Amino acid sequence: MYKLDNGMTFETAAAAAEFIIETFDDELYDDMLDECYGAVEVCGYTYTASHVLYYVDRVAYNCGKNDYYDSIATDIAYELDRMSDGDIDNFYGFEIEFIEDVENN
Repeated sequence: MYKLDNGMTFETAAAAAEFIIETFDDELYDDMLDECYGAVEVCGYTYTASHVLYYVDRVAYNCGKNDYYDSIATDIAYELDRMSDGDIDNFYGFEIEFIEDVENN
């Protein structure tokens, strides 16, 4: 069982990871885009890559964001699955403790 610092518990790593990414806003994705692609110049004006993609192709922006956050969820779930009883780790501001379910042993 995975217990978050806010008191919520999840039976699976995937469920805990999904909860974490559902708390994300656009900022994490925007930061990644801006870091990877830098500034974009359009007709002599300079914009961030995230701003341009958001306003030029909202569908591509949203699809990319969903794919990016899904990959983060996969990474979080992988790390959570590797935890042992009593381990505590921090993922994107959430402290998570793994508690072995003694009833199933």
